[in-house]
Amino acid sequence: MYRSSKGRTGQRRASRIKTVVEDMDEYDIVFVGCPVWWHTAPMAIWSFLKSDNYDFSGKTIIPFCTYEETYRDKTLAKIVELTPNSKHLDGFGTIDKNADVTNWLNEIGVITVNN
Repeated sequence: MYRSSKGRTGQRRASRIKTVVEDMDEYDIVFVGCPVWWHTAPMAIWSFLKSDNYDFSGKTIIPFCTYEETYRDKTLAKIVELTPNSKHLDGFGTIDKNADVTNWLNEIGVITVNN
């Protein structure tokens, strides 16, 4: 879907994403998730959120990530920063690839769990 490369300056830059979500206007809630690679999200996430193909205004953005040790909060905050005209629910980050997200989804009101 994307290619991350370093230009002559040594800065990472992302190539254009090849696939476009055609019916994005029909979604009210968008989960934006990624692993944290080298202290940040993969460049494809930033390309997606910055793309002129999408208007996230008025949508509810729910950020989540997996990470090994650090930069969870910074990565989740960057997703919120890049979607300023959206509503944002509390993000989720985990180091456990098999994490149970049921409680988190219940807390943010996406699902209802009857105890």
